[in-house]
Amino acid sequence: MLSNKKRSMAIVMAGATVMSAAAPIFADNTVTENVDKNYTVSAKDSAKLIEEVRKALEVKFEDTKAGANVNDRVYDIKVDNVNLTNATQLQNKINSLTEGQSLKVTIQDKGHQVLGGKVVDYKIENYKTAQEIVDAVNAYNATLAQDSDNKLTATIKSTSTVEVKRAKDSTNVITLNVGDQHLDFSKVITSEDGTFEGYEKSYSDIESKELHTITVKNADLQDITAEELFDGIRLTTLGRELVNKVKNGYTLTFENEAILTQEQEDSDDKDKPEKSSFDIVLSKANEKLETISVSSKNHKLVRELHKVLTDVKDGKELKVEVLSGDSRFTTAVEVSKERFKDGEAEAIILVGEDAIVDGLASAPLASQKNAPILLSKKDSLPSEIESEILRVLGSNLSSKKIYIVGGESKISKETEEKLSKLGVSKVERVSGEDRFETSLEIAKQLKDTFKTAFVVGGNGEADAMSISARAAQFGAPIIVTGNELDANAEKLLKGKELEIVGGENSVSKEVEDKLVDIDLNNKVERLAGENRKDTNAKVINKYYAGATKAYVAKDGYVGGNGQLVDALTAAPLAASSKAPIVLTTEELSKSQEEVVELRLKNATKLVQIGEGIAKNAIEKIAEKINLFTKN
Repeated sequence: MLSNKKRSMAIVMAGATVMSAAAPIFADNTVTENVDKNYTVSAKDSAKLIEEVRKALEVKFEDTKAGANVNDRVYDIKVDNVNLTNATQLQNKINSLTEGQSLKVTIQDKGHQVLGGKVVDYKIENYKTAQEIVDAVNAYNATLAQDSDNKLTATIKSTSTVEVKRAKDSTNVITLNVGDQHLDFSKVITSEDGTFEGYEKSYSDIESKELHTITVKNADLQDITAEELFDGIRLTTLGRELVNKVKNGYTLTFENEAILTQEQEDSDDKDKPEKSSFDIVLSKANEKLETISVSSKNHKLVRELHKVLTDVKDGKELKVEVLSGDSRFTTAVEVSKERFKDGEAEAIILVGEDAIVDGLASAPLASQKNAPILLSKKDSLPSEIESEILRVLGSNLSSKKIYIVGGESKISKETEEKLSKLGVSKVERVSGEDRFETSLEIAKQLKDTFKTAFVVGGNGEADAMSISARAAQFGAPIIVTGNELDANAEKLLKGKELEIVGGENSVSKEVEDKLVDIDLNNKVERLAGENRKDTNAKVINKYYAGATKAYVAKDGYVGGNGQLVDALTAAPLAASSKAPIVLTTEELSKSQEEVVELRLKNATKLVQIGEGIAKNAIEKIAEKINLFTKN
């Protein structure tokens, strides 16, 4: 179940309040504008509806002048197009519904109002202007033959009076005033001796109108707003839960679709509904298991949500997807699930929950070892992480391996021993005395098969995240350096094609000069901007022209560099799609906007990693690549 809230509507009859759950649609016999006319109610919650129908059937006309008969019912109520004469019939039909079955109750006001304390089928209208009286006489004349003796003339005598008489002989004269009740000029009133006295008053019919179509369904129903499922760009956590059910074998269909088009929304129609709505039905093996009623006053949002869910129903990919859990651990699990089916991984890369510096260089190792990056607490392995390890490694654990990246201050020896008991071939810790040595130890795991290496500063976590997907794609190590390049790093990097990511505050000019000396071509390019976002833009500009997908993760400006952990776990996934990671939290920098528009114009999908990224940031990327205009 997605929600426990129930939809409630109501109908109120003349002289009797009729409520299907709570909220009044009529009050004091006056129709409230913009009523939600179509909705669904669970069979188990239909008792109030049945009682309201019983009351509705008791409301009858007490005076009639427009075609109805006294004692006729005011409301025409049908069940599946069959007239209903009493509420017990409705009760019996609802009781006979099998699981998943539904019936439709239509309730139609034949046209009524309460006048002088009586329920009537007519309305009284008065002349508002002198010209209106003249127009009424002319309309009457138009119904007569050309040579009829009964034609009338109407002469305006003042702003508020009109003289009406027979055209042939100027007899049957009356004076009408603005504010008088409409007359029926075809019905002459005479005295007993035949003297003309005037014309009968006219009474207008009150138009019949369908007020409600209520679906009663023998199923659990939920009532939620469109905003709870969708923000206009992305599905919410609740929306993603719904999509995951479809991915896990549920069939999604729609019922009771009452969605205003843009044209209808923009119209001046006073009777247009306040809300757009539709029902989502989830089924398995042709059995309807769940019905979710969705509505909102934001008609555009409902239209867009319906379109997104139609794509889901038709098996199409979402244009904007969110991979996120309720913690950094479960987010890492969601990323892993997106990359690996059951038993597909050959290894696991395990990083401490806040060990960004230790783990930032692990992306190339994860890609080379065909492994997800997962996170662990220091002294315990979260249950969701343990479950994911077992899922992706599958049953043949003896051929699989777990790599722990970082020292015992991040993942304890006790946790390492617990992992060993899972039955994998080996649990290996990859770490050094500090962040610099750890990056070298990871590089050594790559078996010196790399030709290119990226160099970042000791405090350049965001720079490393920008390049991590590219490094993972080509198995190129990310080497962390301090103010000086130590001998071990120099030995490892000598003869490689080297590239610096980050400015001189991160990797000094002295280190750059040293790298030039050992570079294969004695030429080292530096990708650096004024800040981490601009550096991110430089990386995307160089490496991702023509990318068809982009990942988006927090930039670490808000909440600190620890927020970069989402990007760390996503790097191997992005690498598998040859896609960049755009780092942003609240908004794109100008350089990011420009490069996204220039380089990612072929992208047809955005994937957000983790929560906490502002809607306007995702919206701006989508706008720059014209995401929603692409098929």
